[in-house]
Amino acid sequence: MTLTEVLPNLKQLSRTEKLRVVHILIDEIAAEETTAAAEETELNNLLESGRTYEIWSPYDSFDAAAKLNQLLEEHKANG
Repeated sequence: MTLTEVLPNLKQLSRTEKLRVVHILIDEIAAEETTAAAEETELNNLLESGRTYEIWSPYDSFDAAAKLNQLLEEHKANG
């Protein structure tokens, strides 16, 4: 649902109901920010600034591809 779809309905609410909607949205945004901050802190605790980290890639992993192909052929033969 988009804002343009919701806005006409929000305008029809009473002042009290509008304030309640605002409080609900603020609570939801605060919860999202808390979660995002916790995830960022957790990631920062895992990584050291200035350090280089290796990342594995399947690129040029011919042995792994051959092993997977062998297992697939064995599965087909037994299946």
